[in-house]
Amino acid sequence: MDNRKTFTTPKKTLAGMQVVHFGKILFNLQFVAVAIMAASVISFLFTAVYYLLLVCVLILSLFTLLADPGFQSLMSGGESLTNVASVLSQSWAITVPTVAALSIASIVCLCFDKNERHTARIVVSSIVCVIALLVLILKLVNSGASA
Repeated sequence: MDNRKTFTTPKKTLAGMQVVHFGKILFNLQFVAVAIMAASVISFLFTAVYYLLLVCVLILSLFTLLADPGFQSLMSGGESLTNVASVLSQSWAITVPTVAALSIASIVCLCFDKNERHTARIVVSSIVCVIALLVLILKLVNSGASA
């Protein structure tokens, strides 16, 4: 019973498996940056919804809440939401290239797998990369770099 053989995986195969696993991690990580990009667009809607809800509450209370100083302070509370929205809207300069880089790196790493094809992940990463590059081009064009 002492004749047990220990099988070891070749280092090249292990390295390839780690690269593919890293590609899967990058694939998942790109969606965090996509969520931040989406939050920069949606954050302006939160401010509008906030004020819309306040107006609805005012109408339902027949404007009697205007006498309450606590409610009046809520009317100026949307400024902090506006500040958050403006900071998020400026984050495109970081998030858009990050999404493009993560998707390209994910595609490259997933192409190293010789055992399994990751067609769906590669296609999704390609689409996300194209959308990120289009957003980057549109943002750079609309930034109005004047000579």
